[in-house]
This record gives sequence, structure tokens and C-alpha cells, in this order.
Amino acid sequence: MPTSNADVERVVACLKSVRFCDGLEAVQLAAIAGELRPLAPQDTPYVFDVELRKPMSAAMRKNVEAQRDFQIVNDGRIRITAADMDLGFRRVAYLGYADNPGVLRY
Repeated sequence: MPTSNADVERVVACLKSVRFCDGLEAVQLAAIAGELRPLAPQDTPYVFDVELRKPMSAAMRKNVEAQRDFQIVNDGRIRITAADMDLGFRRVAYLGYADNPGVLRY
């Protein structure tokens, strides 16, 4: 893995001449060159801000207010907190059917 910006620039310049890399964008070449580092794990809890496609109905509002880790930011946005990504995505998916009265499980 390159250790300095100059090293990365030399690797990117070399990659541009490789036929395999024809048509790649600069950011893709930089990733191949090792300029981009792996994503470090994020501290938990995970927080998801979900923008709704339409304002929430009264039934959705009632369901969401009953959920412990859901916060209504405004009529078009809900903030969800989760201990892990799997649970977070399930909670986001729940919003797809939270408009049905009495649906409180995800």
C-alpha cells in the first residue's frame, strides 16, 4: 500500500497505462492504488434518519410513537436508533408498513 501522496500519484499514473483500467474514473484508480482506506467500524448505537416519501398518517404516527427507539423529527422524517446494523435496517423496513393501525412489530 502506498505510504505518501507522491506514491499514490505514481501508482495512479501507472494504473492509467494498464489496459484493464481503461475507462475507470480517478476515484476508482485511487481506490485501486490504495489511497482509500477501509471503513473503520462505527461506534454504536447506529442512528438512521429516514426521510419519508409522504407525510405520515395518524396511524403511522401512533405506531411510531409507541416504539422505543423511534423519534419523530417532523412529519417527513423519523430518526431510528439501533444497537447493530441488522436491527437498524429491520426498523427502517418496518416504516414501510407502519401505516397500518396497530402494527407494532418489526
